[in-house]
Amino acid sequence: MIFDPKSGALFADDGKFLKTVRCPLAIKSEQLSLLTPGGPDRFCHSCKKTIRNIDEWTDEQAQAAVELDRELCVFATSKAKNIVFLGSTGTNYSYERMFLDEDQQFIRIQTMRSLEAMADAEERGFELIFGDTGIDNDFGEAKYILYRNRSTGKLYWTGDYREMVTTSDALDKDSSAKFELIQSWFWVRSDKPFPLAAYAVPKELPVGTRVFLDDLIEDVLEQTRNQGCEKRVNAWPATWNGKTFDVDPPYKSDLVG
Repeated sequence: MIFDPKSGALFADDGKFLKTVRCPLAIKSEQLSLLTPGGPDRFCHSCKKTIRNIDEWTDEQAQAAVELDRELCVFATSKAKNIVFLGSTGTNYSYERMFLDEDQQFIRIQTMRSLEAMADAEERGFELIFGDTGIDNDFGEAKYILYRNRSTGKLYWTGDYREMVTTSDALDKDSSAKFELIQSWFWVRSDKPFPLAAYAVPKELPVGTRVFLDDLIEDVLEQTRNQGCEKRVNAWPATWNGKTFDVDPPYKSDLVG
């Protein structure tokens, strides 16, 4: 198998697309509970699903499992025997490293990368700060338009043009209409990441709170050479300003003395 971390796409050895492996809650494998003592699989308490460990799976096993269950959730570690991980698409800084470097604790902020995850976060009392992932599909297996009820904060989306909220009920972000239009029609493809994402922010988070964004939506670039070469940072500290996050400047190459 071949895994592309940029798109989250898992391919068979012959290049056939199997599935997109990307947790909409940005949960890491070490955060999942053991399904059975000593067993390879895990359990996700957020989704109430079994997450299968494919470290020992062959290419044929993976293809058969995906054909049987298109909603299958899997994970793999660096011990995977039959998976080629393509080059990293960004620099990964851990919460633990930032804690040691700055000698302070951060509020950890998760990123929601599916409509279901966003709705779940809203229902659990989080404020959603939406961001554009930069993915603009010209076609896809599904399309959506997303609204938010101004009074309740609940999300409403549809994939049917006939079920759109009327213009009088949802005009734009500055209107007094019942619904706020979050994102107009966009296409979704199973072989690409979801085009929309949102930070789940605890309500009434004090202004000036230091946070750690576990899964950055926006592009934050770290200089890798003094000739303009840069690499994307995937997770980084920031400060809450009451409306959004002021992301800390990344490291830059510098020599003095």
